[in-house]
Amino acid sequence: MPIAINLEKKPTRILSQNLARISFIQHIQTDLGKCGAEKLEPKIQFLNQAYVLQLIAFWQIFVEELAKYGFKQIEAVENNGAFRDIAKAKLDESLKKFNTPNKENIDKLFKEALGIQNISNHWHSDQMPQSVATDTLSELLETRHQIAHTGHTSKPLSYETNFKKMEIVMELAELTEDALIKQLTLRTNGSVQYLR
Repeated sequence: MPIAINLEKKPTRILSQNLARISFIQHIQTDLGKCGAEKLEPKIQFLNQAYVLQLIAFWQIFVEELAKYGFKQIEAVENNGAFRDIAKAKLDESLKKFNTPNKENIDKLFKEALGIQNISNHWHSDQMPQSVATDTLSELLETRHQIAHTGHTSKPLSYETNFKKMEIVMELAELTEDALIKQLTLRTNGSVQYLR
């Protein structure tokens, strides 16, 4: 009997790999400083803006992939023919409408696509109050909006603040994924098999 190996990764693992990739933006900043590049400050600011754009892009991809991951977990347990097709169509429709990955839109996506209410209520831990999580996400989205529409930001960006915000985004992802898994485990009486 052949052994089937599932090589699919959990959405947080994929996000972690993507975040490691954008660290190259910060390495470029360091390299520019070491080589004495001309007009260093505007170059650094441009790289800081690129970092924020990439961070939010990867956050949005994570949220979308997490919704798909949740659907796959439910589908594996409750594969119900016509109802599965209706649910899949609803997921696809919700994903098409999903654009700005803010608290309200994420809550709406998970409610519409998976029936999970207020997933953002889980955005807190011993190390991070919910207000820090939601304020950081809102600030990042506002910064992205400013960059996209004006090419500038109202607040200065830095290597250090970008890195700190990236760590908060990663924690948000872990909290969101954990909340999804807990909700699905309750809903399926522990029948769901999760990836690592």
